[in-house]
Amino acid sequence: MWGKYIIVVAFLGYATSANVTSGAPADGVPRLDLPNLESGYHGLVKENETIVEVRPKIRAVGAEICSFRIVNKHHGEAPFEIILKDKDETKTEAEAILRARKALNCEKRKNYKFDISAVSCAGDVSDNATVHITVVDINEYPPTFLDPSYVHQVDEGRLYEEIIRVEATDRDCTPKYGDVCKYEILTSDQPFTIDNEGNLKNTY
Repeated sequence: MWGKYIIVVAFLGYATSANVTSGAPADGVPRLDLPNLESGYHGLVKENETIVEVRPKIRAVGAEICSFRIVNKHHGEAPFEIILKDKDETKTEAEAILRARKALNCEKRKNYKFDISAVSCAGDVSDNATVHITVVDINEYPPTFLDPSYVHQVDEGRLYEEIIRVEATDRDCTPKYGDVCKYEILTSDQPFTIDNEGNLKNTY
């Protein structure tokens, strides 16, 4: 009788120890795998791409996960979808990728914000976490002059500090691609120079 009792206690002790060190418990309650729900997720997506680079990665634990949902759109449209990527062998952890459902346009909208949740195969839903998305600009628009042509008369034999100022703009949404850095005169052998601000003057 004593021998059987000792064997049972040892077996239970081993089982308890294994359960504690196995990672996230499969208690049937889905949870987003985040250090802090309030900090949420932050993602970047280029205008010419659809896959969002999200940090930290979208993961859920605690139950067998069958899907992720976008549950709250803070500022109207949220043209994204969450695709279940894979599950671990125990089916208690799952990872997903975030993808834009259409090409995004930084010039129309730079940021998106919405909440997501994980859904277990039993239908239980996790607490929400907020996703913050920034659309990354690409260099898609050339600079264009405000006027199609510039005409100005000057006096012969006179040097001018400034004859005329031309100006161009760029429709790209960020300073990296949207700022006009300099102006150049493409026609050679002209008695004029132009500076980075678009000021044109004669040299003789």
